[in-house]
Amino acid sequence: MEFGKSLKVITDPGHGVSFISTKTPELAIAATPFSHLGKHAPLIWLENGALTKDIYEFLARLKPTFTDDPTVGPYNHAFLSGTFRSISYQTQGIIDEKLEIVPATGEGHAGH
Repeated sequence: MEFGKSLKVITDPGHGVSFISTKTPELAIAATPFSHLGKHAPLIWLENGALTKDIYEFLARLKPTFTDDPTVGPYNHAFLSGTFRSISYQTQGIIDEKLEIVPATGEGHAGH
């Protein structure tokens, strides 16, 4: 199944997403329960531990925003299985940045 076709159901923030590197496919079995916890979420394969353009754009669409109170959410959750050798710190940082809640105004968290 193509990436875009398998994830069209999830188009808004407030989800969990599990990530596995294609370098460590054996971790998929251990990571599968995280995809089932709470807000059922996809298990996403990172090509050699890196984000593809399609995955990057998918995560950008999930980026949550708030108007008045960031504690209200919605929140995304990322579950990464592996070590920095299979999913680099840089890739982890990009995933975190893409899924983190931000003000709808785009001004940052200075007032909160």
